[in-house]
Amino acid sequence: RQDCGDLDGAHAAWSQARALFLAAGYPAQAGAAARDHGGSLLTAGKAADALPLLQQSLTLAEQAGDEPGAGAAANAVGLAQLAEGDPTAAVATLRRALGAFPRSVRPVDHAMAKANLALAHEQMGELARARLTAGQALAVPGAAEPVREQAQQLLSRLPGRAPEDLLAVLDAEQRDHWVPVLREEMLRVADLPEVPRCAMVRSFLDGVLARPGVSYDLVESLLHVMVELPPLTYGRLVAAVVDACADRPEQHAERLHAVIGSAMARFALPQWQRLVAGLNSAAQASGRPATWT
Repeated sequence: RQDCGDLDGAHAAWSQARALFLAAGYPAQAGAAARDHGGSLLTAGKAADALPLLQQSLTLAEQAGDEPGAGAAANAVGLAQLAEGDPTAAVATLRRALGAFPRSVRPVDHAMAKANLALAHEQMGELARARLTAGQALAVPGAAEPVREQAQQLLSRLPGRAPEDLLAVLDAEQRDHWVPVLREEMLRVADLPEVPRCAMVRSFLDGVLARPGVSYDLVESLLHVMVELPPLTYGRLVAAVVDACADRPEQHAERLHAVIGSAMARFALPQWQRLVAGLNSAAQASGRPATWT
């Protein structure tokens, strides 16, 4: 009915379907009907009317264990909250959507939720987070063209530099949140061509050295992310770390080497051995001495 322009009829049909599915004990299907109904209202500019339906859709999907449905509902709830001028709630809800859409499993949906989360951060005035999140959405393989356009438009509105944004976000976070922040950004960085990838890691480590009070903790968090990654991604970032240690004044190079070495020593033996082997292998491959021990 909606496709034929009968919005009132479509809304009545969705309401009836939701009630019937609930009565029959099918929460996932009832949630889908509520999501379609709420989505139609949101598209029509009736965010206040859409929000309760979309929130019910999220609740029903979670009750049914329908994680993709919960992600879709959370994404729609977040958009409705943004339309209602509540970006704080939208950030929390869109993060819930991201949890339902892992980057490696549902990349298209992940990129969509990321791009919407970037808008929420922008509306909150968190410009570094907005740029960082939009860049991550843009980098997801297979992201839909409208999603890419939305993310690119935000980056055009809010020009900035990714290394500085990453450090600014980390400065504002508690230490126990550093790993997830770095994980999201390093997945993007690892997919960059070699030259910008190395430049990004070098700039990040420059910022680490400029923060002596937390430099060891920041590098430990970076290494924690790296050792969790698959071999190809891990290898790219290890090579970028080795490159970042080169072509520096001797005093700076020694300090960076010492910070990385001390951070590595905090890991369990198998992880430490993997890091040492990876760094020495990357150093030898680039014609540099294997000095990591």
